[in-house]
Formats: sequence, C-alpha cells, structure tokens
Amino acid sequence: MFGSLLIDAQHPLFLYLPCGVGGSPGGIAFGAKYQFGDNVYAFFAEPTHVPSLLLGLLTKQYANVSVTDFGIDGKTVMDGLAVPRTSQFVAQLMAHFFDGGYTLTDETANLNLARLYDTENIFLEPAATAGLSGPAALLTSQAGQAFLAQQQLTDKMANAVHIAWATGGSMVPAADRQAFYQAGK
Repeated sequence: MFGSLLIDAQHPLFLYLPCGVGGSPGGIAFGAKYQFGDNVYAFFAEPTHVPSLLLGLLTKQYANVSVTDFGIDGKTVMDGLAVPRTSQFVAQLMAHFFDGGYTLTDETANLNLARLYDTENIFLEPAATAGLSGPAALLTSQAGQAFLAQQQLTDKMANAVHIAWATGGSMVPAADRQAFYQAGK
C-alpha cells in the first residue's frame, strides 16, 4: 500500500521525476523500487537542451560525458534541471533501475505551469512541471505504447497509479512567476 493506494502487479505505480544531476529522482526511484519492487516504473524528465542523465546512460559514459560534447547548449528556463553532466553514482545505479526518460522543451514546461495554475491555482517553477508531461508521453507516444506492450502493462493501465513529482516554486519572485505564466499562455 502507498497511503490508501494499492501498488501491486495489477496496480502498477508510474513515477515521472524531474531530473537534473539525478540525486533526487534516483533516490525516489530507488526507494520506490525497494518498497514495491517490479511494480514501479520510473521515468526521468529532462529539458531538451540538458538531457545529461539520458546521454550518460545511453552512451554508458555516465558523468564522463556532457551535453556540450554533443553540441547541445545547455540553456533552459528549467534552471533546477540545467546540469550538463550527471552524477556518476546515480547514473551507474540507475543503469539497473531506470525504466525510461523523456525530454521537454521550455515552451512545454511553461505551458504546464500556466495550465496547472489556471486549473488548480498551484504555482510551480518551470523545472517542477517536467513530470506533468510524463503520463501523456507514456500513453500517447509510439515509444510509450511499445514500453507498455513490452512490459505487459497495456491491460493494467486502467488500474495504474501515476505520480508526477513536483519539486517547488514557492521561492520564485512574483515578477518571475508572472513572466513564466505569461510565457505559458
């Protein structure tokens, strides 16, 4: 059980975790998998211009590769995720626990921010909204559908629990909040 939620083979847990250097999402993924085993699927969300963990895992170079090595500028409004090189420890650990990842543009992060504020009156900084794109990416993309089929999860999605991890925004100055919101509109 997770609070009042049942997490088991018929009720899988999907986590969508904003990722910078990887420490927080790595710890959350590790802890959830320790608690619920193979019933947890963790996806890391990174800015399109700073996919450091994804590059580290894909190349198997971990912290020995930077986004700049690929000609990626590393510029993003998601400043909490603007880390050009991942953690060696986390990347090597996640090589065994990682289920997938996706990137999102600054425009998508700001759109997520504005929609969340308009519908729920909750302000998050752009980096904190990265996980909000996860369920749609999983459920509507070709890669997401292939993952669900490969893991034999397609018939379990009606009972699945999806958690988009949000990391903060309470300390963002009012002028910046307004600028992020307007960019999302």
